[in-house]
Amino acid sequence: MGGGHNILSPLANVSADTSLEWVAPFLEDSLAWGRAGWGGHAAGTYVAHVNPLPAFTADEGAAAQAAFRRQPEFALAHGGSSIVNHPDNMEEIITFLRILSIPSRLMNDRHG
Repeated sequence: MGGGHNILSPLANVSADTSLEWVAPFLEDSLAWGRAGWGGHAAGTYVAHVNPLPAFTADEGAAAQAAFRRQPEFALAHGGSSIVNHPDNMEEIITFLRILSIPSRLMNDRHG
């Protein structure tokens, strides 16, 4: 498969090939993430996972960075960005994830 583009192509260097390259590590790593206690979601060009286990909350994010090493490397290599956050409480996570969600008013019409 080659070529292709979407609405984000001019902004994030996204093509059919880079999309497949982005998805492959998720397929390869998601079982290990689940077994290690990670949970969350990925959609399009982002991933948001959290892990409440002490091994991941007591090290200031070092284990999280190791577990998700391939995704930030890929994003940075293709002109994207990466944030590995170590929030102190669940409220910080919920506040952050609200930013990633779409407002319901955009989905409450006959088209959405």
